[in-house]
Amino acid sequence: MSTVTLPIERDADSAPGGIEVHVTFETTLGLLAAFFIGFFAPVASGIFIIVGLAKHRPMMVMVALMATLISGRAAIMVARMAAQASMGWLGGPPPTTPPTDGSSSTPLPFALAMAALLPHYSWFYRPILSAWWLAHFCGAAAFGHTVAMNLIQRLDATTAVLALPLAVVVHFAFLFASNLYLVLASRAILRSPRFCVRVWKYRFVIDFIIATALVLASRR
Repeated sequence: MSTVTLPIERDADSAPGGIEVHVTFETTLGLLAAFFIGFFAPVASGIFIIVGLAKHRPMMVMVALMATLISGRAAIMVARMAAQASMGWLGGPPPTTPPTDGSSSTPLPFALAMAALLPHYSWFYRPILSAWWLAHFCGAAAFGHTVAMNLIQRLDATTAVLALPLAVVVHFAFLFASNLYLVLASRAILRSPRFCVRVWKYRFVIDFIIATALVLASRR
């Protein structure tokens, strides 16, 4: 009798011995980003539904309803992956049961563990999903930039010398928390996980360059 082998749909399904997730402070930031940034679009769309109903604008209600359903589905998917990754173990045998085939678990940080849970979509959906999550990262960068600029504008003359480095630090904090979406965007666009691993590896450099460039551009 032939054995039917199911196709591998996620990187976590093919990891020998399962994936052990490193739960750190960055994991907490990633969870906050997954929920707060991820659900911003569906909540905003839901507000437009209420506004459309109040002003008797059926077209606004229909567009906002579709936006809520589409963005809400993507937000729920990220929330589920974040919840699974935060538990510390993905796929394979549980931590209390050692593998019988001699394989060991694959240790991964939280963001890469979530990327491993991402289903392998077809070529049609990958650019759309990647662009959507890249927009989340850019949205967090824009929000962090606004906060940083408002903060340094409130400084008096005696602390003006600290304005530029303080703005970069504040901006960097928002980018660091939203790196999860940058990793997901890179994993969604390419089937090979090597690219998103490099994005995660050089995330500090990427964040610092973006924060510094935006702050310097706004100070001109």
